[in-house]
Amino acid sequence: MEINTKLLSEDLKKLRKYYLRHPSKDEIIDGYSSFVMLNDLYQLLTGIRVDEDLFLRPDKVQELLNSKTYKNCDEYCDYLDEYLYTWYTLFDNYCDELESIDCIDVPFLSCFRKYSEKEFKDILLGYFSTFGDNEYKIAKKYFDEERIQTGLEIESGDGIYISNSMIKSGYIVTRCKNLETYTQSVIAHELGHAIDRELFLFPQVKRMPFFNDVFLEVPSAFFEIGLYDYLLRNKIDVDGARIQINDVALKVSDSFFPIHSLMKEKQEGEITNIDYYGNVLLKSGEKVELRDELLYGLGYYTAFCMHELARGNYKEYMKEFYKFIMSRGEATPKQCIEGLGISFEGYVDGKMITPKIKENTLALKKRFNL
Repeated sequence: MEINTKLLSEDLKKLRKYYLRHPSKDEIIDGYSSFVMLNDLYQLLTGIRVDEDLFLRPDKVQELLNSKTYKNCDEYCDYLDEYLYTWYTLFDNYCDELESIDCIDVPFLSCFRKYSEKEFKDILLGYFSTFGDNEYKIAKKYFDEERIQTGLEIESGDGIYISNSMIKSGYIVTRCKNLETYTQSVIAHELGHAIDRELFLFPQVKRMPFFNDVFLEVPSAFFEIGLYDYLLRNKIDVDGARIQINDVALKVSDSFFPIHSLMKEKQEGEITNIDYYGNVLLKSGEKVELRDELLYGLGYYTAFCMHELARGNYKEYMKEFYKFIMSRGEATPKQCIEGLGISFEGYVDGKMITPKIKENTLALKKRFNL
């Protein structure tokens, strides 16, 4: 699958025209970085680049971005002081639960089902149709308008969603080349970001706090995990779905280790040293990507909890899902979780999703004789 470069070019022209007419501090802070990312993407695909220096001074832009980031870092440090022990307790409990059920990683990636391009697309669209018309239409638009690129090398991760507040729809890029279940999961994850933005953020012109929204990854994780359930229930790729469920469950536990390191330093009276990107520099010299670990750890764990509540009845559950999504940035994490009908204490004890992971682990052991 390839992105329609003509469409991307038109979006870049629209953004360039907008920034020429509105070179204000707030507009640059909120949209400049995504404009650069879209420009980078266009250059990768075509070898051509829009010259940002014609209308924005890079040194001035960086000064503005830095001033915003310093403020975010201060707020993030305050947030860590308030919630770090809570998340430490959650991930500690969760790791104990995974150990008690002997959750295993099954690195048999060759077991993923391979698809034709039509099968690949039809399965994803069939899946998103189970949530409702709005979710289906957004997913279909990204395919129909050719806003998805596979097999393109990106700096980090397996997929990325790039958007800008001045254009309604964004672009999805994945480094994955093969049309298989894992690639589907990456695209489902990024389409979750697209749905979050186009159904929630864009219509309300709402700007989520970049550092303090710990549930930023919940929508994308929710739609990714739901895909595994869909593949299982419809017997499309049982092996691939089960392998991925355990892989994601173990990724959540990975978030414990950087938090444990930071907690140890805090107990020793060390001052939290955070850089522009939410990374923490430990006394040992190790750099911990704390913000990302929290976002993905809490995102996937919370999404697993949501699927326990939904029980596959997605259309009926979407009202509760969007109530949660709309509460981010306004309610506290405790209020967000309790709004789902889950006690915060029950959420933090890490046991809510254990039965599903245990059942999946036993099925994998039986299937692969482990």
